[in-house]
Amino acid sequence: MQFYEIELVHNRNEFTIAGGIWVNPPSYDKKCSVCGKAILEWPDEIEIELERVGRAGFVEVLYNGPLAIFRQDVIDLWQSSGFTGFTTRSVRITGWRKGKGREKRPFPAEIPQYRQLVVTSKVALKQPPLLYRCPACGHKKYDFDRKTGLHVDVSTWDGSSIFGTDGSTHILCVREVAEVTLRAGLGKSIPFVRADMYGTWENYNAQKWKHSVGAYNRMLEQYIIRRVEDL
Repeated sequence: MQFYEIELVHNRNEFTIAGGIWVNPPSYDKKCSVCGKAILEWPDEIEIELERVGRAGFVEVLYNGPLAIFRQDVIDLWQSSGFTGFTTRSVRITGWRKGKGREKRPFPAEIPQYRQLVVTSKVALKQPPLLYRCPACGHKKYDFDRKTGLHVDVSTWDGSSIFGTDGSTHILCVREVAEVTLRAGLGKSIPFVRADMYGTWENYNAQKWKHSVGAYNRMLEQYIIRRVEDL
């Protein structure tokens, strides 16, 4: 079965869209006594300080770095389509982030509602190879440097439409999620990558690509799916 990664990182100029900084992350003080992995206690609401609106404005994703934050209409689309495997967490934009004279700018009068996507289902991977599994908390570490793509162990998949992966922040989905999203015209902001091809591309090398970032992005675009017919 073909799965897809919901692509929120590569080949997107975050400076053209609204984005900010996550300012109330959970504490990393509580850790597994065996492997040291942080055991996070999440806040009820994600707080974002706005850094920019960008020429594209408040698009379907809110750039913030680590979190998958989508505009409410995207969440509504997925929920109305009957997709499973996720819940959401409230997101609040608290104001301008201090510095660079941002505080002097008029704050946007209308900001769409955003929600953090929180997966409730996770799978194990067959590839890349598993390096370590903690006997206490179950945390898995995979050898992502091997560039094998993400190959799901389907015996650990519960049939959810959207799901996470043990040992990483990747969010995967079934074809139907990608198809509904792309048919809704959201491919510019929410593209997809075939899971088995994810990360198999050449890493960015500043020495090689410093005079041609555009060429590197065009290379990446070969892996990124923005149209239904390319699924």
